[in-house]
Amino acid sequence: MSEERHAALRALVIDDERLARAEVMRHLARHPEIEVVAEAADGASAVEKIAELAPDVVFLDIQMPELDGFEVLQALSDDERPVVVFVTAYDEFALRAFEANAADYLLKPFDAERFEAALARALVHIRDRSSSLGALLDDVAYRGRRATRIAARRGQQFHLLDVAEVERLEASRNYVLVHTTDGEFLARATLAALEKRLNPDAFLRIHRSHVVRIDAVSVVERLASGDISVKMRAGSELPVARGHRQAVLLRLGAR
Repeated sequence: MSEERHAALRALVIDDERLARAEVMRHLARHPEIEVVAEAADGASAVEKIAELAPDVVFLDIQMPELDGFEVLQALSDDERPVVVFVTAYDEFALRAFEANAADYLLKPFDAERFEAALARALVHIRDRSSSLGALLDDVAYRGRRATRIAARRGQQFHLLDVAEVERLEASRNYVLVHTTDGEFLARATLAALEKRLNPDAFLRIHRSHVVRIDAVSVVERLASGDISVKMRAGSELPVARGHRQAVLLRLGAR
């Protein structure tokens, strides 16, 4: 007999105004079944926290530093995207919000009754997502839409990198080094999560720490030990793990 789980729903509150975040959290505090796992004050931090914490629902401001609310959603893969309630003082973005499949569009200032209505709509979206049919439809939709950009940092700047410019990805503890034609960037994600977002016809896993763009490989080298390595057009030489050797040779036509 399986044990029924009563896990709290996880919420993230994102707004560049501290008082606005506090107001949303005050309303959420009336719901013990909802856990606020974090808050964020800008779009770049929002992307990182969503990827790291996987909240069920996000209360998301639109006009923020670094990335606006729509750019935050654009930087996420379909499987990372939570249910979203936009919270903003501006009504002109309502159409875009619903085109982004937001659960609701909450205009500031709002009262308790309006907040409860928005929360109820969000809970319906969460329930629908958890159904087997919803999961199937999400999976079918995801297969046809691969990521076109990857969110990553370099120094203090946050970038949305065009996937077409990515040469390879390299695992680095809890991060991924994204090597592009414009240099190296750091993405807060796992290599497995980023690999899932990429087109498998264009990218290939060669090692537990390395995923490469196939057309950026210039040489496949067979070593005296029987192992193989690949050289990238930018000059890097990378090992191919034994478990990936046959797939690499087949995909690169080097059998």
